[in-house]
Amino acid sequence: MVVRCAARSVDGGTLVGRAQAVGTCGELVQGVLASGEHFHVTLPIDWRGEVALRVRSAPDVTVDGLARGKEKLARALVATASLLGTGPVAIEVKSSSTLPVGRGMGSSTADVVAGARALADAVDALLAPEQLAGIATGIERSDGTMYDGVVAFCPRTGQLLRRYPWHPRFAVVMAIPPEQVRTESVDFTGKVALAPHFEQLLADLDEAAVDRDPFAFADAATRSATLNQPFLVNRLFHELRQWQARLGAAGTVIGHTGTVAGLLFPVDEHVADGTADALSRARIAAEALAPSLTRARLAVTLTSGRSG
Repeated sequence: MVVRCAARSVDGGTLVGRAQAVGTCGELVQGVLASGEHFHVTLPIDWRGEVALRVRSAPDVTVDGLARGKEKLARALVATASLLGTGPVAIEVKSSSTLPVGRGMGSSTADVVAGARALADAVDALLAPEQLAGIATGIERSDGTMYDGVVAFCPRTGQLLRRYPWHPRFAVVMAIPPEQVRTESVDFTGKVALAPHFEQLLADLDEAAVDRDPFAFADAATRSATLNQPFLVNRLFHELRQWQARLGAAGTVIGHTGTVAGLLFPVDEHVADGTADALSRARIAAEALAPSLTRARLAVTLTSGRSG
């Protein structure tokens, strides 16, 4: 892996950097290949983590200013300093995020990617998505949201399986419950037996990208959620699935290792006001859902085509 431009030396004075990274509303698909390799298909949204930092020369690499629970971000900054060859530096960090923790919305990956980008920004370097994936998966299983658009990604190895030449945009009604799930606690024992189904979902998405069919993407999300219910029950899935047709949604999406769930409303790319129309339909749906989903926070957002 190669840094796209040479990093500026941290030699006296203070350098500053800032960057963002998107989160997710669960995944369109999460499954296992016949080889046993786990993968997911990303669903990036316009909710983000942001990191601002100051860097100066120091006797050792240190990270200061982070709140409790941000240890993964600290580890990412140390790894990024090594990759960029900054030498020993003191990094003072401020981070913020609109992404709740433990719901399957990629909050940790957003922290890690935003932090790595911010440090690169401070030293006039640019990290490729492959490098960001290496940093993230060196710390924990990661989301693939360091890549633009919708991709199929291996969360343990960082391998990119697919980069779809076309993907739809959705307005998403997100139902975010108070319950959290630790990613590491989810047991996928026996899931490899369903590999033919998951590989069929990937094949269907390949065809949907060629056909530019947003409904096939949304249907893949619903099918994947159904297949994954035995491994981690999402208490919102069946209720949202019952509402799906009634509200005119194209599919139901979940956090396969989290608790978030949502309904997908495709943006019609053939009309000038397609985004506004999808958002309007999603907001009407959120209002209709509110009396039933009283223990979940409802929010409407758009999927994102950019990773930061």
